[in-house]
Amino acid sequence: MPTAERRRVILFLVLTYALSSIFYVLIISSGKMKALPTLGLMWCPGVAALILRLATQGNLRGTGWGWGKTRWPVLAYLGPAVVGLAVYGLVWSTGIGGLKSFQDCHDTLRDRGPDRVNPFAIPSIIPNMGAGWVSMELGTKGPLASQCTACAASNMAIGDGTDA
Repeated sequence: MPTAERRRVILFLVLTYALSSIFYVLIISSGKMKALPTLGLMWCPGVAALILRLATQGNLRGTGWGWGKTRWPVLAYLGPAVVGLAVYGLVWSTGIGGLKSFQDCHDTLRDRGPDRVNPFAIPSIIPNMGAGWVSMELGTKGPLASQCTACAASNMAIGDGTDA
């Protein structure tokens, strides 16, 4: 790596560290992951890149920023919201409530007895019920897994692949 590029990489890392240290101190001193310091922390690498660009080249030309055709920025802003509404709308409408639903069911069973448990409690905590119903209708055989572990889904897939 040429010396000039190496200097830019080192300067970028130092700037990112310096900027993010401010937000780490705010987060640690408050004892909570509050929204504003976390947002600032997430922006540190981007701000460091912009500062580096201005410091080394004196402008922001060549960063690829430009409006372009209007449909692409509009899709970039609206696309995630539409997909998020579809995904979360499906989750909310099916009543899959995760651990909170399971805990509420347990608390009702413990405190008020089995007659007071909501009859939809079990279906609301089984994320693969839809896939199970479809497989029973089609008569398919074999394992049925529903990855509902968010960020850990890729690790689950790797584990399933090694078990196969």
